[in-house]
Amino acid sequence: MAPDFQSSVQIYDSLGGIHTVTLSFLKSSAAANSWHVEVHVVPETDIQAGAGLANGQIATGTVAFTPFGQIDSATTTLPTSLAIGASAAAPGAGAANWASALGLAAQSISLEIGGAGSPGGLTQYDQESALTSSQVDGTAYGELSAVEVDQDGFVRALFTNGLSKNIYQLPIATFSNTRGLIVTQGGVYGAGPDAGPLSMKEAGRAGAGSIEPRALEASTVDLAEEFSNLITTQRAYSASSKIITTADEMLDELIRMKR
Repeated sequence: MAPDFQSSVQIYDSLGGIHTVTLSFLKSSAAANSWHVEVHVVPETDIQAGAGLANGQIATGTVAFTPFGQIDSATTTLPTSLAIGASAAAPGAGAANWASALGLAAQSISLEIGGAGSPGGLTQYDQESALTSSQVDGTAYGELSAVEVDQDGFVRALFTNGLSKNIYQLPIATFSNTRGLIVTQGGVYGAGPDAGPLSMKEAGRAGAGSIEPRALEASTVDLAEEFSNLITTQRAYSASSKIITTADEMLDELIRMKR
C-alpha cells in the first residue's frame, strides 16, 4: 500500500558515506489521529534486515497525536532510538545491520520527533503534510582545504565539508623585564640574562600581547630612529655634494688662470 506521506533525511556512516533514510506515513483507519510509520534505508540493498523487517526497514511503529495536533507520547510506539548493526552476518529478528559489502561499524540513530514540553517535532493539523525543516547531527567525509589563525591564537583547520576544528593555540611569550631582551637580526628579540623568566600565556590575557590574524607585519623597526638616520644620511650626502662642487669650481678657476 502506498504511503500518504514520505520524508527523507541523509545520515552519515562511520566512513563518512551518505545514506538516505526515509520515513513513510500511512494514515490508520482503525484509530483517529494515528499513523503507521516505517523507517527504511534507500536503497534497501544497504541494509540486511532480520525477521519482521523487510525492504530496507530498520524500524516500524505508530505515531499518535492528541486532539490538539501534538505528539501523544503515551500511545506512540515508533522507537526514537534506532540501531544499525555493523556489517556482519545476518541480524536477529527485529534488527538490521549494514550490508556486509559496505564494511561499516555499528551506528545509533536518535529520532527527535517531539513530545510534551519539547519544541518542534511532528504535528498533525488540517493541512497538507510537508517537511518544514530537519537537522542531522553528522557530516560527510571532508578533506583539509585551508588553515587559518584567529585573534585568540587558535590554529583552525578548515575542511571541504564545511566543518572546522581548532588544532592548536599559539602561546604568547612574556618576560618580566622586556628591556632585558636582546635585539638580533631581522627585528627579532631573544631572551637575555636580565629579561627574567619566560612565561607562555594566551593571547590578550594577563598582560600578553594580541594576535592580528590575516595581517602582514611589514616592518618591526623603530620608525623615529630610522627617520633620524635618514636625515643624517641626507645631510652627509648634501655636504659631500657641496665639496665636489667646490672642488670642481676650483679646478675650472685654475684652468682659466693658466690660459
